[in-house]
Amino acid sequence: EFELADYSILEKIGEGSFSEVFRVKHTRTGQFYAAKKLTKLYFDPAEALQDSEIRVMKMLDYHPNVLSFVDILHDEATGNLSLIMELMDMSMYDYIKNRKRCLSEKRVKRYLYQMVCGLNHLHRNGIFHRDIKPENVLIKIPRKLKENELVQLADFGSICSTSQQPPYSAYISTRWYRSPECLLTSGYYGPKMDIWAIGCCFYEMLTLNPLFPGENELDQLYLIHEIVGSPSAAMLAKFRHLNQLDYDFPKRKPTNFRSLIPLLSHYGVDVLNRTLAYFPEARISAARLLQHLYFEDVSKSSKSSRLSSSSMPCLDEADLRSKNSSRKTSKNSPQSACSLDRRSNGSSSVGSVTAKQKLTMEMMKHKNLERVWGMNESPGKARLVQQIHTSRLCNS
Repeated sequence: EFELADYSILEKIGEGSFSEVFRVKHTRTGQFYAAKKLTKLYFDPAEALQDSEIRVMKMLDYHPNVLSFVDILHDEATGNLSLIMELMDMSMYDYIKNRKRCLSEKRVKRYLYQMVCGLNHLHRNGIFHRDIKPENVLIKIPRKLKENELVQLADFGSICSTSQQPPYSAYISTRWYRSPECLLTSGYYGPKMDIWAIGCCFYEMLTLNPLFPGENELDQLYLIHEIVGSPSAAMLAKFRHLNQLDYDFPKRKPTNFRSLIPLLSHYGVDVLNRTLAYFPEARISAARLLQHLYFEDVSKSSKSSRLSSSSMPCLDEADLRSKNSSRKTSKNSPQSACSLDRRSNGSSSVGSVTAKQKLTMEMMKHKNLERVWGMNESPGKARLVQQIHTSRLCNS
């Protein structure tokens, strides 16, 4: 039976091809989290460090719209690797699948803006997701009035670095959200494939129906051409390394998105056109999309309430100075990575911050992986921490 040190497993809340997700409770703080138990076993700690989701955490600063880990548990005896994450309420797919009425455009715009913010954070750090879809977008419903939903990108099992050179894996991304360059070439694509998927998600959130529900790759291309138009010979010639097939597509003129969603605003239609451009170089970037006039009202609201919209506040300056001082005095100790756990064991607090809140804040504040091993001391974890420190020293 699956067990986690320092956590009580309450129920299974999800399952995929490569992992199972459980709702868990930290036994000391009483905080609820999601535990993602990977199907793949890692008996070698060094190999566990190379897991794609852990590599993402090593590369990224914290961002409110990118799912972050608060603990990582590796059991060398069983090979189990479990990632402890903030507990969100549901996926966007679950949120919209049984709705009878469509979401308002205003609400969808808020969700889309947060998705693009998270995506821009990935792209700025040289990472593209490769599997954006409603199932991999998580949402937390506010418990108080006048609070907005929190939306996060999740599931980084397919991520790819822009420093790698194509061809990449040819079979990637879920078919319905796969961009033309993924369908037409043998792995010659890039971050713009994520923008295409964002456009597909935007349409699906507005209408509650997928835009391109193809039954196979050829049917997928047919549906794409029915909406955005078929590519000309000159357009196809721009794609590098086309698959060796006879692409003699029937000529199709693009369908105006206005006819598909009559009540969508002018700028909303423009966002669909720019995110679902057939040729990737003509597709808008995440950074440019955030500057689109469509998001003008949302971005102003977001800037004024960014801290309050996130459930993960930052440490105050006094606590940061105290923490930095503590790290300096313990940097030579093999247990320094576990100091978070020991400090939060007492009943003292900074100002009105409780010990439980302080523990959560400290775990979420620091991008480096030392933060995520503070709750559970074990020889296997200590070795992983040591390897991370050694890796950083070599790279610095």
